[in-house]
Amino acid sequence: GRGGVARAAAQCEQPVHVISIDSDVLYPVSEQKDLADALPNSQLSIVRNDDGHDGFLLAQDAIGPIIHKFLDEV
Repeated sequence: GRGGVARAAAQCEQPVHVISIDSDVLYPVSEQKDLADALPNSQLSIVRNDDGHDGFLLAQDAIGPIIHKFLDEV
C-alpha cells in the first residue's frame, strides 16, 4: 500500500550505509546496489571476502571500520 518498493524506499530520510559482501549469493552485490540506489541518503561499500553469505559475520576486520566511520559521520 505504499506504492511499491521504490516509492517506499524514497521516503526513507535517515542515513543508510549498505555493506555488501562480494561473494554473497543470497544477497548479491547487484541487489545491494539496487537497495542503495533506491534509498535517497545512502552509501554503498563492497567488501571483498570469500566466505559467501557468512562473510558479513566473518569479515569484521573489514566491516567494523566502515561502520565506525559511518556512525562518526551521522
